[in-house]
Amino acid sequence: MVVEAGQFPKAGGAILCGWEMTDVSRRRKVLPRLAGSGYFMDWEDFEEMKPARWKLESVWCALGGVLLMAGVGEAQVGPVRMEVGRRLRIPAAPGTAWQLERSVSGGTPWERVGEPRFGVAGEVVIDDFGLAVAGQRFRAVSVDPAVVGDAPVGGAGLTALLVRSGGNHSEVVFMSATDGFYRLDEQHARTFGYRWVKTGPQGAEVVLSWSDGTHSLLRMELETKTSGRWGMEPLADPAGAAAVGETGDGGLLQLVTGRIRRNGLAELPADLSGREMLLDEGGMVTSVRFADGHRARLRSPGAAEREVEVVYERENAARGSLRFEPLGWQILLEMNGAGGGTFQEQAVPAPQGQAPPFVPRRGVFTTPVERPAVPNGDCPPESLGGRSYIVHGSTVCTLTFKADGTGTAAKEVNGSLEVTAFTYAYARTGAASASLALTFPGVSRDLIDDYQFDYSDDCAGKFRRDSYASGGSAGVTAGTFTAGPGGGG
Repeated sequence: MVVEAGQFPKAGGAILCGWEMTDVSRRRKVLPRLAGSGYFMDWEDFEEMKPARWKLESVWCALGGVLLMAGVGEAQVGPVRMEVGRRLRIPAAPGTAWQLERSVSGGTPWERVGEPRFGVAGEVVIDDFGLAVAGQRFRAVSVDPAVVGDAPVGGAGLTALLVRSGGNHSEVVFMSATDGFYRLDEQHARTFGYRWVKTGPQGAEVVLSWSDGTHSLLRMELETKTSGRWGMEPLADPAGAAAVGETGDGGLLQLVTGRIRRNGLAELPADLSGREMLLDEGGMVTSVRFADGHRARLRSPGAAEREVEVVYERENAARGSLRFEPLGWQILLEMNGAGGGTFQEQAVPAPQGQAPPFVPRRGVFTTPVERPAVPNGDCPPESLGGRSYIVHGSTVCTLTFKADGTGTAAKEVNGSLEVTAFTYAYARTGAASASLALTFPGVSRDLIDDYQFDYSDDCAGKFRRDSYASGGSAGVTAGTFTAGPGGGG
């Protein structure tokens, strides 16, 4: 769709062609005129514009009336409002993106003005019209929101790691386009339905609807392609996200495709070339983009981006140091989970007698989660669709998986076969490991089974299962698993 916000009139005014206005003071329809010398008229007495059905419309157009708004390609979805100060409000579905363009009377190539704007609360607001020039015409063009910025347009298959002040994190697992679960810590997890809306090139908000009928608003703002900040607030009405001004700052965010391996060895990368890292010191976030192993771009709050030399030394898999020259700033990095850890400034030796009292800076950092290559191409498998596993724990259970993300768990209870439907999310987490989460929509106790699999060469192996019910831990089970018969489509 293209919505045109037409010419600035020449001095003396012009007639708006094809649209009628609603005078909010008298609730009457009028055919407005434009007045002024190059700016939109003062609309303070008018609220709405919508397509006019006046018989004289064709006459005014023939006489050279100025087209202010026009829908191209499809019908306009609602009234378009023009406000004082040349602000344009266009009805737009949440998550849609619009690019303002301008031309001289539509006769010259259209050029972009500013950055794309996103639909929020049923409309998109455009106010960056730039310098007004007589005869200039503007239009707002719908663009693909997926290609604007780094923020995803949906959550299916993603995990949001919400990093907290101590470097530990919670997991928001988006199992499908509509459902997922929130793993607060080892002892607490609960399921949710959700609605994801991209709110800007780097931002998204997610309304989480919990099984007990309550709701929360999760907002995310990316600083790099996968890292940024998050905030979460309770939400009384799932349709009321737009009314929430600011969410509390929760800390750093890391978006991961698939899942991470918990309770395992988290490793610092051997080489930082081409990577991005965020350093958070109590809410002050520094972005580091590594060009290669010796140079990086550093962006700190209140300071211009600058290029610095870096010296990175990896002491072991989970510990290393990073020095920025010529700043004389050196930090110790310690991984405490996939996706990040904590850092602390290290004192740099100073000449004798010149060392001031040293108070180290400290905080948390993020680093991209790596997926190591799988030596055996199908072990762990890329997908479980059409497969089944027999898990041997406190009981024997056969898990059968379909390609659509659903499946069944079958086990013998008191001499009878009990079959329970589930939805699942599966992802490789290492060269010989994978994660599998099951939720049970038909069970009222908000049940979650979160498996970690360790594979051997024959695609059998060991598992750990963390179970949750009604938001709390329902126990941990360890055992073995083997491949079963195919699960069908």
